[in-house]
Amino acid sequence: MKYFKSQKNKGPALSERSESKGFSLIELMVSIGIFTVVMTVAIGAFMTSSNGAKKSKALRVAMDNVNFAMDNISRDLRMGYAYADNNPISQISFVPYNGVPPKVYFRTFTPPGTGKNTRIERCENSISNTTCTSLTAEEVNITKLEFVVSPDPANTSLALIQPSVYIVIEGEVSTTAGKESFDLHTLASQRNAK
Repeated sequence: MKYFKSQKNKGPALSERSESKGFSLIELMVSIGIFTVVMTVAIGAFMTSSNGAKKSKALRVAMDNVNFAMDNISRDLRMGYAYADNNPISQISFVPYNGVPPKVYFRTFTPPGTGKNTRIERCENSISNTTCTSLTAEEVNITKLEFVVSPDPANTSLALIQPSVYIVIEGEVSTTAGKESFDLHTLASQRNAK
């Protein structure tokens, strides 16, 4: 049988070993505090970036809508003929390239009594009938739509000059961040020789 001798000085060795294991309460509190500050800053930056992306997307969608309206107007005017810059200048009429419908109008229109934004409409046959289609979204408020026909359709001495229409669209786009203004200009010259 073997007998083991007891060691009398075990106390200090055990206490040294237990002190070297784990973290103290102060170290844990400091590390949790630093982690909390870093995460708060990171979440704040992420939320700011996310909100900026949403606002940018809403503005891009609305501006795509305005660009679609401008492209639609200029394409129809290029293929049409017999431009008439009706008074007021914020509307124009012309004959489409195939004559169907007999006449097309572009104009601004504000729905009466609704408090809604002014929009651009494309009307067929008559400006007073109900065959008008809105080209712009509700978030878009058109403040200026202008058509300048060159040469002047009333001046018959300039009949051999190729007609063109200078188009100006100005307005505001409403987003969650507020209102952004825009200003678009283009020139559409007649392609259809009639």
